[in-house]
Amino acid sequence: MKYAKVFRVLTLAVILSLLLVAIPATPALALDYDIELDPDEGEIGDRFYVRGEDWPHSIYDPPLIKEVDIYFSSQEADVGDDIEDEVEIYQELGTDDTDEDGDFSKRVTVP
Repeated sequence: MKYAKVFRVLTLAVILSLLLVAIPATPALALDYDIELDPDEGEIGDRFYVRGEDWPHSIYDPPLIKEVDIYFSSQEADVGDDIEDEVEIYQELGTDDTDEDGDFSKRVTVP
């Protein structure tokens, strides 16, 4: 009888642990930035615009300037990859400041 209670408690603990593992965690740093290239394809030497909306901006009044660095790479990359560590082939095309709404627009050239 005593072993049955211990077994039930152990079974319940395992089931609850499995449920906690199965429930997906909410990402703590969910990124909701929009970015657009215009035009979205081109050749070496072509100029295009990089536009962003809803990027981080200052919560201070007057707003502090936030910079966005723009890179070009022939290497495939994922969001969050580190420049130099995970993305080894790249060229910085410039920087731009976000406005008080977190928007920016920069004209750059395909290297």
